[in-house]
Amino acid sequence: MISIIRDGRCESLIPTCTALKGVADLPTAGMTHTLVHDYNGADWHRYIFWLKGEFTLVADRLEALQPGEFTFLGNWKTLAEGEQSLLDGRVFKTSRAAAGGTGSRGLVTVTDPQEGVAKAVRFTDAYSRLDTAVELPAGRYAITTYATGTSTGSDSLFLAVDGGERVSLHTPIGVFGPSSSTPEKDTPTPNVTIAGDGMHILSFTLREGPGIMLDRFTIQSADGTLVAEVQAEEAPPVPEGQVDEAGSSDFYVKNDGFAANVLASRINHVSRKITYLRQRFGGRMQAGEAATLFNIFYADNSRQPKGYGIRRLSDTEALILKDDTPYMVVGIGSGLDEANVPGAQMLATSREKYYVMGVTAAGDQLQADGQIALEVDIAGGHASISASPQTAVRQAGAAVDMSSGVATVNLSKWEHITALNAAMAPHFDQLLTEVLAAPETTRAGIGAPARMQPLWSHDVKLDATEEDLPIFTMLPTDLDGDGEEEVIVLRGAAAVCLDAAGRQLWRYQTGGQNRTVASADLDGDGTPDVLVGSDDEHIYVLNAAGEEQRRFHCDFPLRVGTSSVRDPKVGNIAIGDMDGDGAPEIVACMLNGNLVQFSTDFAVQWRYDRIPHGSRELELIDLDRDGQLEVLVANKYGAVQVFNCKGESRPGVYSELGDVEMAVGNMDEDDDYEIANGSATGTFNVGQWGGSTEFSFHNYGFAVRELIMADVAGATADELLVASETGYVYVLGAGGEVIAQLDLGEVVTDLGLLPRDGAKPLVAAGLADGRVYTLDGALQPVAEWKADGEVSMVAALRTAQGVKLLAVAHDSVVCLAP
Repeated sequence: MISIIRDGRCESLIPTCTALKGVADLPTAGMTHTLVHDYNGADWHRYIFWLKGEFTLVADRLEALQPGEFTFLGNWKTLAEGEQSLLDGRVFKTSRAAAGGTGSRGLVTVTDPQEGVAKAVRFTDAYSRLDTAVELPAGRYAITTYATGTSTGSDSLFLAVDGGERVSLHTPIGVFGPSSSTPEKDTPTPNVTIAGDGMHILSFTLREGPGIMLDRFTIQSADGTLVAEVQAEEAPPVPEGQVDEAGSSDFYVKNDGFAANVLASRINHVSRKITYLRQRFGGRMQAGEAATLFNIFYADNSRQPKGYGIRRLSDTEALILKDDTPYMVVGIGSGLDEANVPGAQMLATSREKYYVMGVTAAGDQLQADGQIALEVDIAGGHASISASPQTAVRQAGAAVDMSSGVATVNLSKWEHITALNAAMAPHFDQLLTEVLAAPETTRAGIGAPARMQPLWSHDVKLDATEEDLPIFTMLPTDLDGDGEEEVIVLRGAAAVCLDAAGRQLWRYQTGGQNRTVASADLDGDGTPDVLVGSDDEHIYVLNAAGEEQRRFHCDFPLRVGTSSVRDPKVGNIAIGDMDGDGAPEIVACMLNGNLVQFSTDFAVQWRYDRIPHGSRELELIDLDRDGQLEVLVANKYGAVQVFNCKGESRPGVYSELGDVEMAVGNMDEDDDYEIANGSATGTFNVGQWGGSTEFSFHNYGFAVRELIMADVAGATADELLVASETGYVYVLGAGGEVIAQLDLGEVVTDLGLLPRDGAKPLVAAGLADGRVYTLDGALQPVAEWKADGEVSMVAALRTAQGVKLLAVAHDSVVCLAP
């Protein structure tokens, strides 16, 4: 997908129809040309060349229809699985362990997975395997595994002896037990035959999906004698000389270097981590000017690498390399070679083959009354034609049978092919000298006059068995009443509390990923309590020292059709005096759509079970100024929902289906609050509470990452700060007018405010490429800093030495002097 930003905005929806300008399905290649016309002031042409079984080249060419400052953003996304990296600033590589080979891999030892089972080995990935060596004489044996599956899609293993035929071992679900030879699990474990005396390799691999856990396996002889019992985590390894590494399965996206490439990540609404390759290119353009980006995609194996690469020869030509040697030239656009192939939309030439799409003639050899595509063997002249069966094609005056959409002809007399055959070798040998050097990817106009200095950094560790999830959220809060804030950080199942100097004060472990943390004095003893919400469906109440006081199981059922998440994982918690009686209440929203208000002893006061897909944000505010708080929920389906302290629904603000970011404030100095609702789709509305929409500020296709209403630039009313995936930060006034905007050149992941004595607060901005800025209210840079990876969060930390800036990069919290 290419998204187009013009003069800082993407106010136009992508057109609903795409024109198919050309298509070809040839014996060894496929080709397409599509056009999205007049998308935010530009035409978007996409050309695809697919060399079957080898690679796919994608060329995106953007032609300006009117003058402007254009940013073109290519966005490719994959599941964040395996090892992923960006090499040389232009090569995105994903590596996953390949199947096959010999030697255990993809296993994690789990402690106390079930009562009576001290340890078990979990098969965590599709390539997971347990290979072990056992000494056995020849004979017939029953090999029984004691394992448990997670579902009917993960309740079986394969067993192979010495790389031979695999047999199926079906295991119980949810409880450790013996294997069976059938899916119904009503028969004994299968038997296997050992061919000779000596050392043998037993290989246990996945038959279905990962997740199965293996406690142990037993080997019994034909007469029922127990020959061996082996604990999975202690299984003897394969002798070193017999280990056969499987290598890796690799996937590459390589581009020509004419874009700024950045990897970013995001966790979607069902907790799957997604990796984005973002490619920014463009600049100031006049009507009629164009910009092009070339990418090549291919799957590879480390044992037999294909070694493809890509370089630019011109704005319309790319050179494909194989093992650093010129392999193919691909050209795109109109007017490629009108003399020989009129109408050509795409050409590709290797040392052996010539491909062309969209032509109506091949010199004096072929004529057609519509578009055709050709694949020509350069040495022999044999050619395949691809065209619609309705297209009339003639060779030397005779009709070519196109009734099947394909035909074969002899073009050995075509002078163009004869000339190509003669020139091919010397032409390819000198192509590397014609490669254009990629420009330096600079970002003008965003240098800051000062550089922030790190005061401390703290890495939040995970348990060895946990998935490598990033820090999910953090909460600066004063737990001990000394005027300095501590910071509570959630990563995986851990809640970690750091003091203002970055020292760990305590760590608390729950039974699942922690998503939310709040702090308030629940019992009126003058000391704050800490509430942590987890995927294990519990809310934990800790004291200021991190000691558990109690826990509550949020066992609230899914209302069918409300959420894609069935379990009541705790998404957000807020604490406040809802009814104005002087005692706090707890409000929590689950990912399965339940919104619940509790007393401090977790008595349910009311429950609402129709929050679509759960909440992203939760705030308590007295919107009508009656002394009682309203609940504002930013859901994952386009709405900010509002409820009073009795759980009764009140008017909210809607944008469009998608995850919602919200902000609340008073932008126009009347008595009514404004509520901002920014959707992940880029639709963005601001409405007066209880009234109508006051303005919209759409950037279609670009999610709003953070919203803040605060007085940062004007006299007394709040402005609206917007962090956008466009790469811009915006400051908006009461009517939606842009007071200031700044192009930071990469996704702005978060915003924060840094209070200042006697002055308006500074704005802190974190970026997907690791940059952090402090900005004034006019969005002029004050200071900057750069992390090694994406900065996902920023926040102010009040210390005895003044306000500091916290920045989160994956597993680390860094404290900066702003």
